Amino acid sequence: MKYITPSLFPQNITCGFSTKAYGPLAPFGEKMGGAWSDETTTNRLGYFTDLGLSQDDVVELKQCHSDRVVVVKKEHAGQGFIDEADALITDQKNVGLAVFASDCVPTFIYDPENGIIAAIHSGWRGVYSEIVPKTIKRMVVDFASTPKDLLVWVGPHISRESYKFPLSDFEGEPANLYFEQKGGIKRTDTDFHVDLGKVVTEQLLETGIDENNIEISHIDTKTDEALYSYQGGERINNMGVIMMKS
Repeated sequence: MKYITPSLFPQNITCGFSTKAYGPLAPFGEKMGGAWSDETTTNRLGYFTDLGLSQDDVVELKQCHSDRVVVVKKEHAGQGFIDEADALITDQKNVGLAVFASDCVPTFIYDPENGIIAAIHSGWRGVYSEIVPKTIKRMVVDFASTPKDLLVWVGPHISRESYKFPLSDFEGEPANLYFEQKGGIKRTDTDFHVDLGKVVTEQLLETGIDENNIEISHIDTKTDEALYSYQGGERINNMGVIMMKS
């Protein structure tokens, strides 16, 4: 499989997370929101074609590790980078929402009752600022979503085992205390490990998502050779896309 897919979404939802099989889709060295190189453009064409999409269907963000959420309209399709933010929501069919992640947590949401989808990028800053719960709140307020009805895929991300820091760095960073309160910290004699996926899962449950409606990928972006990893020394992103088909 050249891209990774969840199993919980119904057939009217296209959702995938790219692998190295396509080559770079969003290299760090290429200006986010600018013109892609010929190589990147060709790689993207292959990925989108396999997903049954085209570049003209897709909406992207200049991600900035924020808690900003953008509502996507039909006219945004094909415009590429439409804003600086880290989450996208739409009620429009045939519009693909794209997020980039090399070790961060990509989260994809579908509301089958109201026909709403969302795509979220959250690194440690986004997890700490609760961008996932804020996106769900926006779905509730703007689109009348009910959390217990939502289906959520937490895509491939860095694992607790791979995301570690010297124990001496723990103090002085409020995010670490927050992560520990959510069960996302494991300490050893010399290090502490951060489990961003665990924290996101706790956030989802606290917003009222049914645990049976959450699918969590346990693929570790740092150790899986099929995926790009910033912590593994690669300044290239993987790309996740979700689209609601007509």
